[in-house]
Amino acid sequence: MPRGDPFTQFCQRISEADRSVAADLHLHSTASDGDFTPSQVVAFAAGAKLKAIALTDHDTCFGLVAARDAALQFPESRRPEIVAGVEVSAAFEGREVHILGLFVDPNDSALKAALARIAASRAVRFRDFVRYFRGTGLEIDEGRVLAILAGTACPGRRHAANLLVDSGFARSRFDAFQRFLNPALPSISPKALLPAPDAIRLIHGAGGIASLAHPASDYDRAVLGRFDELGLRAIEAEHPSASVGRSADLRTWADELGWAITGGSDCHGPGNRAIGSCGLSMAEWKKLRGR
Repeated sequence: MPRGDPFTQFCQRISEADRSVAADLHLHSTASDGDFTPSQVVAFAAGAKLKAIALTDHDTCFGLVAARDAALQFPESRRPEIVAGVEVSAAFEGREVHILGLFVDPNDSALKAALARIAASRAVRFRDFVRYFRGTGLEIDEGRVLAILAGTACPGRRHAANLLVDSGFARSRFDAFQRFLNPALPSISPKALLPAPDAIRLIHGAGGIASLAHPASDYDRAVLGRFDELGLRAIEAEHPSASVGRSADLRTWADELGWAITGGSDCHGPGNRAIGSCGLSMAEWKKLRGR
């Protein structure tokens, strides 16, 4: 490539930039469908020397207090800043999308009420899976069901898969999904989704930044323009499934739209995208934090 070629210049900037991750702003805990408790998430983040993390459990902020309490157990020099976050399940043009709320007030009444409704719907849907499994002849112990419901604020399909594994009916979560959960979907009540405009409005109303999480590979500049019309003002340009080229495109479009950049590993537990494996550099974190 010629020295003045834009792609060559971009590659040079990438190679010269410090891309070490300072902030992982997409993490899950046992408050939703993660395997680590909020305290464990914080401990791993401190071990990875992260400056900041966002606990973005699905449709709940329930783990935030435990995460912030856990952070206080570390000396200030090793203590990651805990950003109040949530990953809202939303609907946009007939598809499910996930919208991250970062820097939200978890006690905002409107946001709390909306998330409570979604959580209640998720509990009903989890029970639907249990009834379906029992209808196929699987003897599901009610004590295991109640333990799962008591241990999370927002049950989901991963919990149903865990139930099958723990009960000895599936070898792994993947096996549970393939043989039981996926065939069950036509018989299960639909997942509760907030209209994307409502999700964005609620996040902004709670003082947060609304960011499109792991945008679908077919979402281009035109699609992002329609999100912009809804009031979205940030996008997750750094996420595990984004190639260098895709991340560059997302950054370019975000710059054109005047959007902020967010990034994170979307870690759900062991062997699943390690905490700190993806996220924002120190310069990017400071820019977002200032915004």
